[in-house]
Amino acid sequence: MALLGFGGRIGASPLNFFVHDGLKFAITVALYLAFAFSINNCYDVSCDLQQDRKLRKNPIAMGLVSIREGLAQSLSLALIGIVLAYTWFGVFHLFLYSMLIFLGGAYSVPPLRFKSIPLVDLITHGLFFGTILYFYGASVAGSPSAQTIMMGASIFIYSITLELRNHLDDFQADFLSDTRTTVCWTGYAGAKRLLYVLLLIHWTSLAIISYSVGYGNFVIALGILVAVQELLFRSDRYLRLTDICTCATYVLGSAPSLVRFLLGGG
Repeated sequence: MALLGFGGRIGASPLNFFVHDGLKFAITVALYLAFAFSINNCYDVSCDLQQDRKLRKNPIAMGLVSIREGLAQSLSLALIGIVLAYTWFGVFHLFLYSMLIFLGGAYSVPPLRFKSIPLVDLITHGLFFGTILYFYGASVAGSPSAQTIMMGASIFIYSITLELRNHLDDFQADFLSDTRTTVCWTGYAGAKRLLYVLLLIHWTSLAIISYSVGYGNFVIALGILVAVQELLFRSDRYLRLTDICTCATYVLGSAPSLVRFLLGGG
Protein backbone atom coordinates (compact mmCIF):
# COMPACT_ATOMS: atom_id res chain seq x y z
CA MET A 1 0.00 0.00 0.00
CA ALA A 2 2.87 2.35 0.78
CA LEU A 3 4.39 1.73 -2.64
CA LEU A 4 1.07 2.60 -4.28
CA GLY A 5 1.14 5.99 -2.60
CA PHE A 6 4.78 6.65 -3.40
CA GLY A 7 4.42 5.26 -6.93
CA GLY A 8 2.04 8.04 -7.89
CA ARG A 9 5.07 10.01 -9.06
CA ILE A 10 6.25 7.26 -11.42
CA GLY A 11 6.20 8.51 -14.98
CA ALA A 12 5.96 12.13 -13.83
CA SER A 13 9.25 12.60 -11.92
CA PRO A 14 12.93 12.23 -12.80
CA LEU A 15 14.79 9.03 -11.98
CA ASN A 16 16.99 10.68 -9.33
CA PHE A 17 13.87 11.37 -7.24
CA PHE A 18 13.29 7.64 -6.85
CA VAL A 19 16.96 6.83 -6.34
CA HIS A 20 17.33 9.44 -3.59
CA ASP A 21 13.99 9.59 -1.75
CA GLY A 22 12.81 6.17 -2.87
CA LEU A 23 15.58 4.34 -1.03
CA LYS A 24 14.94 6.29 2.17
CA PHE A 25 11.22 5.66 1.88
CA ALA A 26 11.74 1.92 1.31
CA ILE A 27 13.96 1.67 4.38
CA THR A 28 11.38 3.29 6.68
CA VAL A 29 8.58 1.10 5.31
CA ALA A 30 10.70 -2.05 5.70
CA LEU A 31 11.42 -1.14 9.32
CA TYR A 32 7.73 -0.55 10.00
CA LEU A 33 6.63 -3.83 8.44
CA ALA A 34 9.37 -5.71 10.29
CA PHE A 35 8.17 -4.13 13.56
CA ALA A 36 4.51 -4.98 12.91
CA PHE A 37 5.23 -8.65 12.17
CA SER A 38 7.80 -8.94 14.95
CA ILE A 39 5.54 -7.55 17.68
CA ASN A 40 2.68 -9.70 16.41
CA ASN A 41 4.84 -12.81 16.75
CA CYS A 42 5.50 -11.94 20.40
CA TYR A 43 1.82 -12.03 21.34
CA ASP A 44 0.42 -14.59 18.90
CA VAL A 45 2.30 -17.61 20.21
CA SER A 46 -0.75 -19.45 21.57
CA CYS A 47 -2.67 -18.94 18.33
CA ASP A 48 0.23 -19.83 16.03
CA LEU A 49 0.83 -23.06 17.94
CA GLN A 50 -2.56 -24.22 16.63
CA GLN A 51 -1.52 -23.92 12.97
CA ASP A 52 1.55 -25.48 11.37
CA ARG A 53 1.45 -22.92 8.56
CA LYS A 54 1.83 -20.01 10.99
CA LEU A 55 4.04 -21.86 13.44
CA ARG A 56 6.79 -22.09 10.82
CA LYS A 57 6.68 -18.30 10.42
CA ASN A 58 6.95 -17.51 14.14
CA PRO A 59 10.44 -18.13 15.59
CA ILE A 60 9.16 -17.34 19.09
CA ALA A 61 6.45 -20.01 18.90
CA MET A 62 9.08 -22.45 17.57
CA GLY A 63 11.33 -21.70 20.56
CA LEU A 64 14.13 -20.23 18.45
CA VAL A 65 13.82 -16.74 19.97
CA SER A 66 12.68 -15.72 23.46
CA ILE A 67 9.83 -13.28 23.97
CA ARG A 68 12.24 -10.83 25.61
CA GLU A 69 14.49 -10.92 22.55
CA GLY A 70 11.48 -10.50 20.29
CA LEU A 71 10.27 -7.46 22.23
CA ALA A 72 13.75 -5.90 22.20
CA GLN A 73 13.97 -6.40 18.46
CA SER A 74 10.50 -4.92 17.91
CA LEU A 75 11.25 -1.85 20.01
CA SER A 76 14.55 -1.28 18.21
CA LEU A 77 12.89 -1.48 14.80
CA ALA A 78 10.19 1.00 15.85
CA LEU A 79 12.63 3.54 17.31
CA ILE A 80 15.00 3.41 14.35
CA GLY A 81 12.09 3.85 11.93
CA ILE A 82 10.68 6.82 13.85
CA VAL A 83 14.06 8.58 13.99
CA LEU A 84 14.71 8.04 10.28
CA ALA A 85 11.20 9.16 9.26
CA TYR A 86 11.68 12.43 11.15
CA THR A 87 15.26 12.98 10.00
CA TRP A 88 14.56 12.32 6.34
CA PHE A 89 11.00 13.57 5.83
CA GLY A 90 10.06 15.96 8.65
CA VAL A 91 7.40 16.46 11.31
CA PHE A 92 4.27 15.57 9.32
CA HIS A 93 5.73 12.27 8.19
CA LEU A 94 6.87 11.60 11.75
CA PHE A 95 3.23 11.98 12.80
CA LEU A 96 1.99 9.51 10.16
CA TYR A 97 4.78 7.07 10.91
CA SER A 98 4.15 7.27 14.65
CA MET A 99 0.47 6.51 14.03
CA LEU A 100 1.51 3.44 12.05
CA ILE A 101 3.78 2.27 14.87
CA PHE A 102 1.14 2.89 17.54
CA LEU A 103 -1.67 1.11 15.70
CA GLY A 104 0.63 -1.70 14.55
CA GLY A 105 1.64 -2.28 18.17
CA ALA A 106 -1.79 -1.75 19.74
CA TYR A 107 -3.22 -4.28 17.31
CA SER A 108 -1.21 -7.06 18.96
CA VAL A 109 -0.07 -5.88 22.40
CA PRO A 110 -2.23 -6.19 25.56
CA PRO A 111 -4.08 -4.57 27.20
CA LEU A 112 -5.33 -2.85 24.04
CA ARG A 113 -4.80 -5.77 21.64
CA PHE A 114 -7.23 -4.46 19.05
CA LYS A 115 -7.16 -7.74 17.13
CA SER A 116 -9.20 -9.29 19.95
CA ILE A 117 -11.91 -6.59 19.88
CA PRO A 118 -14.67 -7.32 17.33
CA LEU A 119 -14.97 -4.73 14.54
CA VAL A 120 -12.08 -2.73 16.00
CA ASP A 121 -9.76 -5.42 14.65
CA LEU A 122 -10.99 -4.77 11.11
CA ILE A 123 -10.98 -0.98 11.39
CA THR A 124 -7.47 -0.93 12.86
CA HIS A 125 -6.14 -3.19 10.12
CA GLY A 126 -7.79 -0.98 7.52
CA LEU A 127 -5.79 1.94 8.90
CA PHE A 128 -2.31 0.65 9.74
CA PHE A 129 -2.02 -1.82 6.85
CA GLY A 130 -4.16 0.23 4.51
CA THR A 131 -5.06 3.90 4.42
CA ILE A 132 -2.40 5.43 6.68
CA LEU A 133 0.34 3.37 5.04
CA TYR A 134 -0.87 4.58 1.63
CA PHE A 135 -1.05 8.21 2.80
CA TYR A 136 2.48 7.93 4.20
CA GLY A 137 3.76 6.94 0.77
CA ALA A 138 1.67 9.56 -1.02
CA SER A 139 2.81 12.35 1.31
CA VAL A 140 6.48 11.48 0.81
CA ALA A 141 5.94 11.58 -2.96
CA GLY A 142 4.08 14.90 -2.93
CA SER A 143 0.98 16.77 -1.81
CA PRO A 144 -2.20 14.68 -1.42
CA SER A 145 -5.00 15.29 -3.94
CA ALA A 146 -8.66 14.39 -4.30
CA GLN A 147 -7.55 11.28 -6.17
CA THR A 148 -5.33 10.36 -3.22
CA ILE A 149 -8.23 10.62 -0.79
CA MET A 150 -10.42 8.50 -3.08
CA MET A 151 -7.70 5.86 -3.30
CA GLY A 152 -7.21 5.95 0.47
CA ALA A 153 -10.90 5.30 1.11
CA SER A 154 -10.93 2.37 -1.30
CA ILE A 155 -7.76 0.91 0.21
CA PHE A 156 -9.35 1.12 3.67
CA ILE A 157 -12.26 -1.08 2.54
CA TYR A 158 -9.98 -3.49 0.70
CA SER A 159 -7.66 -3.85 3.69
CA ILE A 160 -10.67 -4.66 5.88
CA THR A 161 -11.80 -7.36 3.45
CA LEU A 162 -8.31 -8.88 3.46
CA GLU A 163 -8.30 -9.02 7.25
CA LEU A 164 -11.79 -10.51 7.34
CA ARG A 165 -10.74 -13.16 4.83
CA ASN A 166 -7.72 -13.94 6.98
CA HIS A 167 -9.90 -14.28 10.09
CA LEU A 168 -12.26 -16.59 8.24
CA ASP A 169 -9.31 -18.83 7.37
CA ASP A 170 -8.10 -18.70 10.99
CA PHE A 171 -11.52 -19.11 12.58
CA GLN A 172 -10.88 -22.47 14.22
CA ALA A 173 -7.44 -21.53 15.57
CA ASP A 174 -8.71 -18.18 16.89
CA PHE A 175 -11.66 -19.89 18.56
CA LEU A 176 -9.44 -22.47 20.27
CA SER A 177 -6.97 -19.81 21.46
CA ASP A 178 -9.82 -17.59 22.74
CA THR A 179 -8.94 -14.75 20.35
CA ARG A 180 -12.22 -12.85 20.01
CA THR A 181 -12.07 -11.62 16.41
CA THR A 182 -14.99 -10.22 14.46
CA VAL A 183 -15.56 -13.65 12.91
CA CYS A 184 -15.72 -15.31 16.33
CA TRP A 185 -18.15 -12.61 17.45
CA THR A 186 -20.51 -12.68 14.46
CA GLY A 187 -20.15 -16.37 13.71
CA TYR A 188 -18.74 -17.83 10.53
CA ALA A 189 -21.93 -17.41 8.49
CA GLY A 190 -22.41 -13.83 9.65
CA ALA A 191 -18.82 -12.97 8.75
CA LYS A 192 -19.31 -14.40 5.25
CA ARG A 193 -22.33 -12.13 4.77
CA LEU A 194 -20.30 -9.16 6.00
CA LEU A 195 -17.54 -10.03 3.54
CA TYR A 196 -20.09 -10.12 0.72
CA VAL A 197 -21.31 -6.59 1.59
CA LEU A 198 -17.75 -5.25 1.86
CA LEU A 199 -16.86 -6.73 -1.52
CA LEU A 200 -19.86 -5.01 -3.11
CA ILE A 201 -18.67 -1.68 -1.68
CA HIS A 202 -15.12 -2.42 -2.78
CA TRP A 203 -16.13 -3.21 -6.36
CA THR A 204 -18.08 0.04 -6.48
CA SER A 205 -15.01 1.98 -5.37
CA LEU A 206 -12.90 0.27 -8.06
CA ALA A 207 -15.37 1.35 -10.72
CA ILE A 208 -15.32 4.95 -9.45
CA ILE A 209 -11.52 5.06 -9.46
CA SER A 210 -11.34 3.61 -12.97
CA TYR A 211 -13.85 6.13 -14.26
CA SER A 212 -12.08 9.05 -12.58
CA VAL A 213 -8.79 8.38 -14.39
CA GLY A 214 -10.48 7.99 -17.77
CA TYR A 215 -10.49 4.23 -18.30
CA GLY A 216 -14.12 3.77 -19.32
CA ASN A 217 -13.62 0.33 -20.87
CA PHE A 218 -12.20 -0.90 -17.61
CA VAL A 219 -15.33 0.36 -15.83
CA ILE A 220 -17.48 -1.70 -18.20
CA ALA A 221 -15.35 -4.78 -17.52
CA LEU A 222 -15.74 -4.24 -13.78
CA GLY A 223 -19.49 -3.90 -14.19
CA ILE A 224 -19.68 -7.24 -15.97
CA LEU A 225 -17.65 -8.90 -13.25
CA VAL A 226 -19.88 -7.44 -10.55
CA ALA A 227 -22.98 -8.69 -12.39
CA VAL A 228 -21.76 -12.29 -12.25
CA GLN A 229 -20.19 -12.08 -8.80
CA GLU A 230 -22.90 -14.15 -7.10
CA LEU A 231 -22.01 -17.11 -9.32
CA LEU A 232 -18.25 -16.67 -8.93
CA PHE A 233 -18.46 -16.03 -5.20
CA ARG A 234 -19.30 -19.69 -4.64
CA SER A 235 -15.64 -20.53 -5.23
CA ASP A 236 -12.23 -19.01 -4.60
CA ARG A 237 -12.18 -17.77 -8.19
CA TYR A 238 -14.08 -14.63 -7.26
CA LEU A 239 -11.65 -13.66 -4.51
CA ARG A 240 -8.66 -14.23 -6.78
CA LEU A 241 -10.37 -12.20 -9.48
CA THR A 242 -11.03 -9.43 -7.00
CA ASP A 243 -7.36 -9.28 -6.00
CA ILE A 244 -6.19 -9.14 -9.63
CA CYS A 245 -8.64 -6.40 -10.60
CA THR A 246 -7.84 -4.47 -7.43
CA CYS A 247 -4.12 -4.43 -8.22
CA ALA A 248 -4.81 -3.31 -11.80
CA THR A 249 -7.19 -0.56 -10.71
CA TYR A 250 -4.87 0.75 -8.02
CA VAL A 251 -2.00 0.97 -10.51
CA LEU A 252 -4.27 2.93 -12.87
CA GLY A 253 -5.41 5.20 -10.05
CA SER A 254 -2.02 5.74 -8.40
CA ALA A 255 0.24 6.14 -11.43
CA PRO A 256 -1.84 7.11 -14.49
CA SER A 257 1.20 8.92 -15.92
CA LEU A 258 3.14 5.67 -15.98
CA VAL A 259 0.30 3.77 -17.65
CA ARG A 260 -0.11 6.39 -20.37
CA PHE A 261 3.65 6.48 -20.91
CA LEU A 262 3.81 2.70 -21.33
CA LEU A 263 0.87 2.81 -23.73
CA GLY A 264 2.62 5.46 -25.79
CA GLY A 265 0.40 8.32 -24.71
CA GLY A 266 3.25 10.64 -23.73
